[in-house]
Order: sequence, then structure tokens, then C-alpha cells
Amino acid sequence: MTDRPTPPSPDFPAHRSSSQEFLYNRTESRPPEEKIGDVPSLRDTEASTELMLAFPNLLTRESFVQEALAGIAHEARFAALAVQIDAVHEVEDDADERCAAATGSVLKAIEAVCQPLRGVWGELEPGLLGCFLPEADEDLCRQSAEKLQRVLAEDTTETVSIGMAVFPCAGFQREDIMDNARKALVHASFFGPGSRVLFDSVSLNISGDHYYQHNDIDAAMTEFRRALELDPDNVNVHNSLGVCHAVRGEYEQARKSFEAALAADPGEVMATYNLGLVHALSGAHAKALEAFEKAWQLDDGIFEIPFQAGRACFELGEFDKALGFFDKALALNADYAPALRFRGKCLEETGRPREAIDNYIKAVKRNPNDAEALSSLGHLYAEQGENLEIAIIFCRQSVDIAPHNGLYHHRLARLHLREGRLEEAVEAFQRAADLGHDVGEDLDKAREQLAAREARAS
Repeated sequence: MTDRPTPPSPDFPAHRSSSQEFLYNRTESRPPEEKIGDVPSLRDTEASTELMLAFPNLLTRESFVQEALAGIAHEARFAALAVQIDAVHEVEDDADERCAAATGSVLKAIEAVCQPLRGVWGELEPGLLGCFLPEADEDLCRQSAEKLQRVLAEDTTETVSIGMAVFPCAGFQREDIMDNARKALVHASFFGPGSRVLFDSVSLNISGDHYYQHNDIDAAMTEFRRALELDPDNVNVHNSLGVCHAVRGEYEQARKSFEAALAADPGEVMATYNLGLVHALSGAHAKALEAFEKAWQLDDGIFEIPFQAGRACFELGEFDKALGFFDKALALNADYAPALRFRGKCLEETGRPREAIDNYIKAVKRNPNDAEALSSLGHLYAEQGENLEIAIIFCRQSVDIAPHNGLYHHRLARLHLREGRLEEAVEAFQRAADLGHDVGEDLDKAREQLAAREARAS
């Protein structure tokens, strides 16, 4: 059995992931609202008849929680346990019988624990049982969960995982405590069958992460803020909350969250990198580069760090330094088209158009929808005297992919003009101007040439 009342967040399986290029620890488990097991209800199968006779007064679903909460309405403290039967949801020919037998054994064990403590127990949903223990603190809660598993082991080979929660708990109402126990149960699933976990900030971090992955940012932020009420120095939670702010464009709040994470752990690489990215998105590229360089010193195995450092250098006009970072990024991920494209832009800026073309070609091979690489490739093809028709094809593809980019229309217009396609040139120049791109005198010149040709024709 595994009792993990307050494990530090790195102890549960998670991996670094990115969201809109921000880094966070993404957990892998079912969402907190998902049902625990695909098993029949105690009242939905013939195999349950004998079980129901043995426990005729067993409370189920909403009636269980409502009656239990009414019974402890005046208790100053209490505990809730969510008890999952670990294996009964597996598909088997005798699933109904096994579920009923396992549930009966678990109910007997719960009864043995709860009766001396005036506890109330019942079915939360198929395969998931619960109990409320009046006057129980954290120690008694843990002892009760351990006893339940011990008593169960004397009667069956089935195991249960248990999520535990206690009241009072900062910021939570009485009716929240069983939900907290269920979140602790999801937390326990990381440690395998037969685990026990007491609800804590990590449980809320996991819950918030699932909401985040399901695009419910508001619910995720609520969970992260609650987690910080329980553990103000939880680095992962500060970082996750910062990512939520950042993807909503709330850069100042995001900066504060990342700085809070770094105040708790100055060596936290994700928060260091994310702080740099917030600076970059805010236009503070020098500060961004400083943070990225520090993050790279902390961990030279994360691709996003040198990629974003290269972008910061590019914005600062430090093209040779940017090339060094893009080389580091491509050493970690050789197929990332944006890194190849930015490398091409740096080479173009430093007067190496042929090398730039090679990088743009590689970028397009890896991502045929890279509009910027296609437009730059068409532009440079024409500048280097390559086949103008091919250059036009590249530029036309770029505007098809990104029709709202004025620069791409401008480049296409200039190629049409060089080819003598005056109607197409005027149309493309006008489109670029309509999009707010400065076309200078190009549009007027194209119109003049078109008017002169039409006059000659008449």
C-alpha cells in the first residue's frame, strides 16, 4: 500500500509540455469529472440482489451525500474518503458478479472502519464508494484508510485506492470535501492500485491541469489559486497559473506568477524560460534574452529555449548570435520548420542569400504551409535571378495561405510587375495597401504603366 499524504509535485508522473510555446508540467490522468469505472450500479444487476439484502439501508448517489452532510452539519471537523475498487472496471465475462462480490467485501471493510466512528457510507457511483467520518482529523483519516485496506486484504484479493480529504480546509465549504476526496483519488491513480493520497495542493494542480487541457482556463485558474492557498510556495502551481495568464494575454499577471515561482526556486527552468517569453511578447527583447540565456544554463536539453533565444537575438539585430542559437535548437529538433525559417532570415540579413534560400527550402519541405518561408523563398528566387515563374508560384502560395499579410501581397505584386502582368500587379498592390502595408509609389507606377498600355492598345 502507498500512503502519500503530501508528496512534492515532482513525485507524480508528468512531463514538460508547451502551450503556445510556454512550458508547463502536463500530467497524464483522467479528468476529475470523469467516472471512475465503467461498472454496473449496485441496483442495476441481478448479481447485486444478495448484496442489497446484506446492506438494505445502503445509501446511493445524491441521497448518500445529502444525508451524510446533514448528519455532520454541526461537526467542527470531519473527513471524507472516496474508495475506488481498482480492477472491477476491466472487461470480463463475470464482470457483474465480480463487481458485486468486490463491492460487498469493500462495504464490509468500510463498515468495520466506520461503525466505531459513527461514520456514514454509501455508493457515490458504480465502482466508487464513499464515507464521511465525523470528528476525524488528518491522522485519524489516514489511520482509517489504512485500516480499511488492511481489513479488506483479510477477505479478498481485490484492492482499493483511496482519496482522503478533511474539513476544515482553507477556502472550502463542507459540501466541497467529498469532491476534494475524489480529486485526491485521481491524484492517487498516479501511484497505481492500492494507493492512498490525502488531498493537497498537488491534487488541485492535477485537477487544474486537466481543466487547462480541456480548454476551461477559468476553472483551471480557480484550481491553481486554491492550490496556492494550501501551498503558497508550490513552484509548479505558480508556473501553471502564469501560463494561464499568459495564454489569455495577461502578461503582467503572468510575469508576477513566474517571478513568484522563481522566488520559491531560483533554479526552476520552466519559470525562467516562461518569464523570458513574457518579456519577449511584451517587446522587452533584451530582458527576454537574459532570461533565455539563464534558462539555457539551467537546462541545455529543452528545444524551446535556444529557439526563443534566437528569436530575441533576431529582434535585437544580433543576427550572428541568433544563428548560434538556431543551430543549437536545430541540433535538438532538426525538423522544426520555424527554426529553419528564422535561420534563413538571419542569413538573409547578413548578406548570404544562397544559404538563406537553402534554409527556406528545408523549411518548406518540412511545412508546405509555411507562408513566410514561401514568400521569402519567392522573393529571393527573383532577387537571385532564378526562374521568375517559380518565384511567382511561391509568392502566390504564400498569399493563399496567409491572405491577410500585406507584405506577401506586395512581394507578389512586384513579381507580377516584373513579368508584365500589370492587372495582377495593380490588384496585388491594392490588396497590400488595403491591408495597411506601405507600398510606397509602387501602386501608382503600376497603374500608370497599365493606363499607358491600355492607351496604346486603343
